[in-house]
Amino acid sequence: MRLRGARGNGRRYTFDYWAWPLPPPGPLSFVCEWPSHGVPQTGHDVDAEEILAASRQARRLWGEEGRFYASGGGNYVILGRSEPESSTKEET
Repeated sequence: MRLRGARGNGRRYTFDYWAWPLPPPGPLSFVCEWPSHGVPQTGHDVDAEEILAASRQARRLWGEEGRFYASGGGNYVILGRSEPESSTKEET
């Protein structure tokens, strides 16, 4: 996982992470500890299907498959093609 951003107000903080590579199906454990601040090892399990389902909704916006890109925010490579799902909803 790669940290993609963080924000907070002194009482509450939110961190955004990019999960890559995608996890395999099944349980996925998030575990952390911060001994210097008295935080013991703690964790939470989630079903990786939630992350995998979200990844199936991703669409390539620019770039060519297989080409490596770099920017100030990180590096990435486009690995495959994904075509938008055709709409089955009829307009009335």
